[in-house]
Amino acid sequence: MKNSRKKFIISLLVLIVFLGLSLFFVKNKLTYLECTTMNENGDASIAVDCSGEKLVQEFVMPYDIMQGFSLKIGTYARDNNSEWSVEIKRADQDEILYADSFNASVINDNEYYYIKFDKNIRLNQGDRYEIIILADSVNAQTGLAFWCSDSKAAHHNGMLYFNDVPQKGSLCFKIYGGAVDYWWMGFCILIALILCLVLIRIYLLRNSGTDPKQDIVLQSIAVGFLTFLLLFSFAFVGTFTDELDNMRGGMIVARGGVLYRDYITQHTPVVYYLCAAFSLLGAGSAAQFRLCYYVLEAVIWASLYYRHERFFGKRKMLMLPILECVFISSIIPEGAYIFSDGLQGICMVALSLEFIQYYKDKKLNWDRSLIVSACIWGSFGSAFVSAYALIWVVLTVVVIEIRDWSNRKFSVKMLFGRYWRLLVA
Repeated sequence: MKNSRKKFIISLLVLIVFLGLSLFFVKNKLTYLECTTMNENGDASIAVDCSGEKLVQEFVMPYDIMQGFSLKIGTYARDNNSEWSVEIKRADQDEILYADSFNASVINDNEYYYIKFDKNIRLNQGDRYEIIILADSVNAQTGLAFWCSDSKAAHHNGMLYFNDVPQKGSLCFKIYGGAVDYWWMGFCILIALILCLVLIRIYLLRNSGTDPKQDIVLQSIAVGFLTFLLLFSFAFVGTFTDELDNMRGGMIVARGGVLYRDYITQHTPVVYYLCAAFSLLGAGSAAQFRLCYYVLEAVIWASLYYRHERFFGKRKMLMLPILECVFISSIIPEGAYIFSDGLQGICMVALSLEFIQYYKDKKLNWDRSLIVSACIWGSFGSAFVSAYALIWVVLTVVVIEIRDWSNRKFSVKMLFGRYWRLLVA
């Protein structure tokens, strides 16, 4: 008992550390990278051609998170092998929020040079900050010209100083960043919560003398996690037109739009409504939509394992999601995207499993009726062409039912008693 409690406490502490690290790494994660042009009126320039010289550009931060900035720089069409440093500070404070360096030999003449931070930094939108550019190793042959405006109207971005001397205008520069997205934190907390519930169940099972490895609930959750992990790597890879169509339609529906009126499409509606549910949960990018979909798919495969493992066996039910995740995605690179074909396929697998079991036991109870109805609705509502597959299942069931009724006495009461659940579902 004490050993079990000790393992539980250690596992719980590891989970807390995992959650803390996850929240630390995703707190500044950008869902969308945005760009704000602070000044593009480059009718003048400031030549910096001596080590120790300094440019300071004040600006009002347009975002909560900053990923970098770009400056329009002239190199005089030469290879400027010079060393420079950049710093980000809050205006009127000495604390350096970010520091980096670059070599000017990689800069193209009279173009914007993007200085991307090695990590996103959290700032306060609307506060004033400074970009500081220091010439570390520069001479007359390797100096740079920093384009700027020659107008006081540009001072809405803040003052520009060259060697602590105020200048008329403002540097030509852009700020890259975006808004804080708490969806990532919520997703990490959800995963940690599921793992915590798993640990609690393992602890309770061990205390009751039951082997957790034999617990069907934990086995089902393990299948779900395996499914999710196999799909996870596809969440951040590429996009496809049909998938983006589903996401955009879902976002419009989530914001009160009406499908086929506010968003014209020739596709059936189920995947749009599914994406609308994901959008209501905060999803706003392709990766977030896919992760929501992968969680749903993991839940479906875990539920199928829980329902059918006694009939088909553990190995067969484990192989189904592995084959679906690995082989389909290997043959078709877009196989892990949010397509109507994917949802239709899962519904058809679930329907086929129910059909095989029905063929053996001939039962039409509540749970089977509800699952069959959901599979038909989900499959046909995702892709109209699924009718060509569904019709054969329906016809086969009709033939089997007619054959069975021919061998027993027929009555309306018996007919109603057998099919009323299916009709209601």
